[in-house]
Formats: sequence, structure tokens, C-alpha cells
Amino acid sequence: MKPVFPVAFRPIAFRPIAFRSIAFPSIAFRSVLLGVVVASLVFTGLAFTSLSALAQTSPQKNQHPPLVVGPVALNCINKPCSAATVTAHARGSGVNGPLTAQTGMTINISKDHWWTGGKVGEVDGLNVLVRQNAPASDSSGILVNVQNEGNGFLSATEFASSIVDPIENVLTYGIDVQEGVLDGLNGDYIGAVYTADYGALATGIQIQNSSSSASWQYAIKYLNNGNALFTVDGAGNIVGSSAYFGGVGVNGDPINGSVDVGNLANASATPYVDLNGWGTAQNVRMINDANGQLTINTVTGGNLQVNANGVFTSESFHVNLATPSSSSAPCIAGQIGADTNHIYVCVATNQWKRSALSSF
Repeated sequence: MKPVFPVAFRPIAFRPIAFRSIAFPSIAFRSVLLGVVVASLVFTGLAFTSLSALAQTSPQKNQHPPLVVGPVALNCINKPCSAATVTAHARGSGVNGPLTAQTGMTINISKDHWWTGGKVGEVDGLNVLVRQNAPASDSSGILVNVQNEGNGFLSATEFASSIVDPIENVLTYGIDVQEGVLDGLNGDYIGAVYTADYGALATGIQIQNSSSSASWQYAIKYLNNGNALFTVDGAGNIVGSSAYFGGVGVNGDPINGSVDVGNLANASATPYVDLNGWGTAQNVRMINDANGQLTINTVTGGNLQVNANGVFTSESFHVNLATPSSSSAPCIAGQIGADTNHIYVCVATNQWKRSALSSF
């Protein structure tokens, strides 16, 4: 729709009239002629006054009224149709990047005086509202389909946000997001890429609820052939079929009440579990220091090794003194007990034997 502007005015050229002596037949005729001339001047003045007022209230240059399309009736059946269609054939500028891109549609919108602040108020580049409620139907706010033959990079969407320093005229913070990434040249096929472009940014992905009445059953869920292999529920509980970590620190205190699993500094080092407590890091360490061998070291000097040959300690074993109630008291074969007079060995299920102790 083209905007309507007032007609351009052109000066009216008046041609001079050569006056000759005319003998008017009567005073009455002269009076009628004078009345016609006065009426013509009054009408002309009113006309110019009206057009002048119209010109003053008309839109200024580059201030066009909004473009409105529709209402449009889409009556197509079993075929695509659109209220507005943009069709173009691009040859490529020869240089990659958004600054030289050829686009089907471009939207440029800026708030007045945005560089120096301007007024408070939201400004959006594109506002989409879709409503439908037909049975077993679907809809999307924006439907995007991007294709190539695997010879380059493509993504379904790419968008960026940034903060500009108006004094230095540089970007201070910037984030770039790409979704549906297919990079045939480098073999990268990624659902979404979040890139920190500028500044010390805080969070790559944040999942939250806006009120106490809203919640997620699962904040994250990964399905493989319909089976959930990894989930993070709304309470923060993590459930997965397996987990592989180069190193894990449980609890934030490095010396009190925390557990280190693996080598946090070197993922390929001998695996271990550190129990940190009593104000001492590595208070107790369990380490797989040989094939099939577990060694437990304590900061106080205790050492215990378990391997195929048995259980060994650098110091001595200590057992609690207790007497089985009878030779058929419940026990498991191999269980050992002692009191002040005997050593007890469970030789079979619920079968104890003992050996007397003597001074030496």
C-alpha cells in the first residue's frame, strides 16, 4: 500500500490582459461583473488555505504509515499457501558472513536516540502470534527449513545479542547461538551451539521456572530409541545408565567433608578416591595402585592392601572381643572372632570352632 501524500502544487501562471476601452452598457452590468470577480478571489483563497492546512498535517519525508497486509483469506486445500510470499534467486556475494549476506527479507528497527539512551519501552524486530485449535492439527510460530548438499555450513537459525560501549564503540559482551548445525566440511552435526563471543559471560544454558506454581518434571532428558538414558529431574536429581568422569569433587570444602574421585588434575593418572576430613586433605585415600590391588592409606600412617593373596597391613589387625553364644551360633564360613580365652573360626555356616589362648 502506497502512502497518500498531498498533490504537489505548481504556481498558476496568470496571463496579462490587454485592457481596452470598453463601453459598458449599464451600471448594473458592472456591478454583476465586480461580484463575480470578488467571488472568484474568495473561492481561490479558501482553496489555497485548505490545501495549505493539508500540507502541514501530512506525514513528513520518510515518515510513512505502517504497512498492513490483509485480512487475507487462505482457502487452499492440500497445498501450501501464504498471505505474503517473498521469492528471490541469489547468486552469492562471493564473501561469507552476515555483512555480505543476500537475504529474502531484512528488518531494521531502531529506537530514536538509542545510542544515547532514548525512552524506556520494549522494541521487537518481529512479533509472531499464531492461534489454532483444530483437532489433531499442529502449528509453529516460525517454520524454518534450510538445505544444502553437504558442501558447506548451515544452521536452521543463528542469532546474536551484544552490548555496545557507546564511548569506545566496541562490543563488551556478546553471545552467538546456532541451532540445527550441519557442517559437512568438518563433520560437525550439532543440535545447538552456544558461543561466548565477547566478555566474561555467566551461564551457557539456564533452565528455570518463573513462579512456584510452574515446574519441570525433567529439566533435561536424553532418549535413545525411546529409552531414557540420562535425566535431570526438576529437583536436580541425576539419573543415568552410566557416568564417565575425569575427576569429580563432591561437596565444595576441599579439606572437610568432601570426596574426590579420580585425579582432578590428571584424568589419565592412577584412579583414586580421597576422603577429606578433620581439616586435612587426603585424610584417607583408596587407590588402585596395582593390577587387581586396592591400597588404603591414611594420613596417620596406616596402610592396608587387598589383592589375590589376601589382606595385608603395615601395622596390625584389631578385632572386637566377643564370644559366640554357642558352636552353632549364626556365622558365615571364614568369619573370625576372639575373646580373652579363645580364637573362634567359623568353618561352615553356623559352625564355630575355637582354639585356646595361653600366655607366653
